This record gives sequence, C-alpha cells and structure tokens, in this order.
Amino acid sequence: TDFWAIDGVKIHGYDLIEPDKYFSSYDYAQFAINKIKELIKSDKKIFLVGGTGFYLDAVTGRVMPSNIPPNQKLRNKLNTYSLTKLQNILKKMNTDIFENIDHNNPVRLIRAIEKLSNKPSKDILDYPKNISFKLTGLTSDRDLLYKRADSWVEDIWNKDFEDEVNFLLKSEYKRSDKLNGLIYKSMKDFLDGKLAQDEAKARAKFDIHAYIRRQQTYFKKIPNIKWFDIYEDNLEKKLYNMIK
Repeated sequence: TDFWAIDGVKIHGYDLIEPDKYFSSYDYAQFAINKIKELIKSDKKIFLVGGTGFYLDAVTGRVMPSNIPPNQKLRNKLNTYSLTKLQNILKKMNTDIFENIDHNNPVRLIRAIEKLSNKPSKDILDYPKNISFKLTGLTSDRDLLYKRADSWVEDIWNKDFEDEVNFLLKSEYKRSDKLNGLIYKSMKDFLDGKLAQDEAKARAKFDIHAYIRRQQTYFKKIPNIKWFDIYEDNLEKKLYNMIK
C-alpha cells in the first residue's frame, strides 16, 4: 500500500524514499500534485500537512520549482564558502531570486546558485485545474515554540534516536546528505566524538530555533493564511468550523 492509516485516516507520503535518494522540491511537488489529482476523485477533503513554506508554495503553484539535478562538484566548492560570500554570489547572479528566498539559509543559497549555473529545465509541473487551497497556520509566541522544540529534542534524544543514527552511519546510507540535516548532524557529531552530548543537544536546539525564525519569516510572504494560536481556547472547534 502507498499510505498509512491512523484512526481511519489515510496518510500519504510516509516512507516515500530511501535515505540516499535525491528528492528535490520538484520531486515533492510532483508527488503531491499527482496524489491530489488522484484523491480529488474520491470527493473527500484533502489536507496537505506540514512542510516548509517553500514546499507549500511549490505544491500550490506560488513558486515553480525546476527539475535541475544536483551538481555535486559545484556543491562541494560552495559548501566551503561563508554565508556572506554565498549571499554576494547569488545577489550578483539574480537579485530578484536573492530577495525572494531565505537568504540566511546556506542550503537554499547553494541550490539557487546551482540552478542558475545550469541550463533551464524544460520540465513543467502539471498543476490541477479548477481547485483552490484554503491555507491554515498554527503558531504561537516564539518563546513557547522554542520550549516545545526543546522538549521535542529531549524526548527524541532519550528514545531510539542514537540507535537510528548509529545504524545509518554503519549502513550504505552513511554518506547521505540527510545526515547533515536538522538534529541528525548534532547526533552524528556526538557519535563521532566531535561534541559532548550536552553540546550536541544544545546545538540541535539552537539550530531548530533558527529554523523556526526562518520559517516564520518565509510564511509572512504567503498571503491569505488564516492563523491560529495553538494555545487559544476552543482551537479544535474553530479549526473544525473553518474546514467543515
């Protein structure tokens, strides 16, 4: 089956790829769009849950991701550059793109430079016609979000996370760039002896705090989102009334 079922709700997109497989925003949008086209025939409500603001934009068509494969040689070179140098390179290449992406995120900067350094892709996503998206966001005071993030780091760290990363490092996936993602890099550096455990957890929390700030900045650019505070009274009822 291509979905998980939790309390009778079908959830699509779990276990989608292996850890060593390249999967771009274009690939994600293509999967989501094709799945939406398939599910819309069932005449049931479809919810797209989670994901960064950029990936949401890719699915809704506010941005058009390009199907340009990674250039590992160029990436290796760009990964040695400082954030300021990456910003200056992209700014010289295309000011509009620089202004419209998260230019404090080196991964986004490198990918943008990589795209501009390649020939444009002719692959165009086939967005479904005659559908609209109702955008709903959950947020709260930033300090409260930080506390929830810190609690999540402590919780996952105290469970099987160390075993998971150990397994990946000893498997054929040990060179996967996914192991340099949020929280994984901190655990990897702890297991490699580069950081003490307390230092690794502190850095994981710091990185997630920065991620929260970047996402809040990005989501401000997306119009027509109805925001709810996760701690407000009768939240479930308000959400239900909005989507029913």
